[in-house]
Amino acid sequence: MIIILKKIFLRVLYASLTSTTIALLILFIGKIFKDKLTPRFHHILWLLVLIRLLMPFAPESNLSIFNLLPGSKDSISLETLIPSTKEMKPFTKRQIDMAINTQIELFCFMKAKSKLRGELS
Repeated sequence: MIIILKKIFLRVLYASLTSTTIALLILFIGKIFKDKLTPRFHHILWLLVLIRLLMPFAPESNLSIFNLLPGSKDSISLETLIPSTKEMKPFTKRQIDMAINTQIELFCFMKAKSKLRGELS
């Protein structure tokens, strides 16, 4: 189940990144050709972004701006984005208590500071 969720997450992440790149490219093209683009052509360009967001996969192509990026031939894995849970050790009771106490102290400090500001105003 987790493997399926990882694959779905990576596909959504990749689709979002490619759609963002296409959108930025369209905005750049719009800046360059301000009045020369017809509204129809402008809508067709934005339709490409919509199609990319709706497609869960992309066809393979040698003509891609993502091929210009370093390491673009390597596949992105979830382990490179999120550290493995095997490396993470569970928190000890002492660490949890220290974190809670720090938050309580911070809350009390902020409350006292706001009361002090109220008295000075």
